[in-house]
Amino acid sequence: MLPLKAKTIWEEKKEDIKNNTLIVRIEKTQVISDKPSVPERTCVIEISSPSEDDPGQQIKKRLEVSVDAKVLDELREAILALKQLQSKQIPKNETGTVQIRHEGQSGLVVMYEVAPVESPILRSRVAYVIGNGKDIRFILGGFTDLENFHRKLENAIGA
Repeated sequence: MLPLKAKTIWEEKKEDIKNNTLIVRIEKTQVISDKPSVPERTCVIEISSPSEDDPGQQIKKRLEVSVDAKVLDELREAILALKQLQSKQIPKNETGTVQIRHEGQSGLVVMYEVAPVESPILRSRVAYVIGNGKDIRFILGGFTDLENFHRKLENAIGA
């Protein structure tokens, strides 16, 4: 007879200002038996972005990344690199968005985006974004949001 397992699932879902969705799903599975066992934890990030297919129908493009120690290291590297970035190092572009990108092996791209200044009175719009580096993205917001996202993932997998 196969052993029984207890599975606990937590899911956090957020939407950004562009209707992109971020889902962090954590699952804890533990074998129920007379002997104590160590629970197994998994964590998955899913990002979906609205798009259109060829006939013009609304669809959602998805990126799914399993979070492990390597993904956490990539995020930590991106955070450290972006923290050291000086504003004078960012190329000026008055017509398009400038992206400073950290592209890891996991397929998750962390970006610092500077949108063009719309008028001389306004400052540039800055945002931290995660996604596939192309058409699937989630706008985290400020640097603190990026750090908090990393911390939550660390806690989720018990790193």
